[in-house]
Amino acid sequence: MSLESLWFFIWGILWALWLATDGFDLGAGILYPFIGRSDKEKSAVISSIAPLWDGNEVWLVAAGGATFAAFPAVYAGLFSFMYILFAVLLFSLILRGVSLEFIYEGKSFLWVKTWGMIFFIGSITAPFVFGLIFGNVFQGIAFDGAGYRGGILDLINPFSVLTGTVMVVICILHGSIWISMYSEDDLKKRAERTMVMSWFIALALLVLFIIETPMFTSLHLNYLANPVLFIIPAVMVASFLCIRIFIVKGRPGVSFFFSISAIMLLLISALAGLYPDLLPSSFEKAASLSIHNSSSGRNTLIIMTAVAAVLVPVVVASQAFVYWIFRFKGK
Repeated sequence: MSLESLWFFIWGILWALWLATDGFDLGAGILYPFIGRSDKEKSAVISSIAPLWDGNEVWLVAAGGATFAAFPAVYAGLFSFMYILFAVLLFSLILRGVSLEFIYEGKSFLWVKTWGMIFFIGSITAPFVFGLIFGNVFQGIAFDGAGYRGGILDLINPFSVLTGTVMVVICILHGSIWISMYSEDDLKKRAERTMVMSWFIALALLVLFIIETPMFTSLHLNYLANPVLFIIPAVMVASFLCIRIFIVKGRPGVSFFFSISAIMLLLISALAGLYPDLLPSSFEKAASLSIHNSSSGRNTLIIMTAVAAVLVPVVVASQAFVYWIFRFKGK
């Protein structure tokens, strides 16, 4: 495997890790105004994610940093062609983080209600905009050597909206499983009902996404040329079905494991179809940015590989330690 291909793989894994880890606390934030009926229950939702959400976003920073260092032309293209979407994504994450810190610092009803609403808006906006961004990347963006040829409204199209909606729903499913694991009594029962409902909605949306992907993108061409790749979406589908199986068995911890697997493999399935492109052009094919024309020099990639080999296990171990320390019931 070439260094460029290795870093395409690492790049995809980092984005998938962010979606899988931050996905459940984004989902908990989306459910926050609806699933908790009392102040105690709403506080339990916040308590279940409060020690973990900022650590989860380490993977977002790592994914952005890997894009900048390994594929600087792609980083420049993504942030210049879709700068409004990235600004909205980052702003929503900032608002969400601030609201988590502020929400219970005031005692008035209006204070808690306002920051609770900001928490909800930030939580639902982030995965939706993430879906808009990757939906456009999967389709290809209208750019050539002179830059982006479209407008902001061109980025909000049927396939990107579908991708964004899929992201929101799988975060709700992921978050409801998490709340079910870390709650009790009526809150737990409501989380379990949300798990079942969101699983069926996610199933319907995933079927629609799989049907529409060949119509709006060329991701399927890699699969037809390399049938072994079908193993990835096949395992993704199996993981998704296992979520439902273990929900029925009343084992949300195992469902959560398969939810992580399904989310990561969903994104990796799409990126496998994209390879070797990272940012395809729908306007001029020759302008597409791939691992071949957008990667950093060989020495840079060697240094990055050595650094990643040391730091990634450290980050994984530290995050596992934090999850172990805060393995509590929501109160």
